[in-house]
Amino acid sequence: MDTTVAAYQEFFRHKVAETGNVKETLANSWGAPAEAGSPYALLEPESGDPVYIRFVESPKVGSYRALRTFGWASIEISVADVDGLADSLKDSPFKILGVPHDLDFNNDIRAMQVQGPAGEILLLTEIKANIPGWDLPRAQCAVDRMFIAILACRDLDETCRDFKNIYGRPAGDMIETAIWTLNDSFGFDRLKKHRITTVALTGKGLLELDQYPDGAEKRPSNEGRLPPGVAMISFGRGDLASVGSRPVAAPFVAEGLLYDGSNTQTFIGENDERFELIGPA
Repeated sequence: MDTTVAAYQEFFRHKVAETGNVKETLANSWGAPAEAGSPYALLEPESGDPVYIRFVESPKVGSYRALRTFGWASIEISVADVDGLADSLKDSPFKILGVPHDLDFNNDIRAMQVQGPAGEILLLTEIKANIPGWDLPRAQCAVDRMFIAILACRDLDETCRDFKNIYGRPAGDMIETAIWTLNDSFGFDRLKKHRITTVALTGKGLLELDQYPDGAEKRPSNEGRLPPGVAMISFGRGDLASVGSRPVAAPFVAEGLLYDGSNTQTFIGENDERFELIGPA
């Protein structure tokens, strides 16, 4: 935990907003009772935008390989100068997987991919201009807020139907694009394209839904623990008013910066992804 937090503080200038140990009631609500007592840290960007990254210290899962399993694959963070940031990360705990490059479907979006000190996959993205039809945040500091969570899907079309019918959030147009890190992980040519789409959230946020290739697997995890990598995404109920029929536990009132005495409840989606919903039930 200390190593990871220190890396985000030094190289991303993120600030620690809250630390503590996971309470038993919260761990149970996640479907991860063995996380009770685990240290956690909540980090916020230098801009102060209240979109947080939460780290939970948990034992490694030896069989886990990033970008090979279904569920939350990575998060995307808005940055001011991706090329300058790449230079600053060359001798850092962040391993550069894909150097800065313009995306093939829009050259006003320039991104790089890195793997963080805990094995997490991050997309660091510079929005160079306002893009019609996309409500994307322009960075207000060197490394600003998370604005996209990427979901690795078993069946993209079925997941899109779920978001429209169950979650109340329709998906946008389908795009075919090369995903360097995914292609590297599966041993494909880097220019191989994959079908993706997005789901708009409030407050300049998106979900990206990616069709994962044959050979992707269910994510392994330690008994009673959160899955490795990006384990869970937390939403206000204004974004996802309801989620299907797979609640992990009953809702309860939680304390702390994220919750502030609100109800919270965690669900598991069709790609084994955990959704934590915060707000009035």
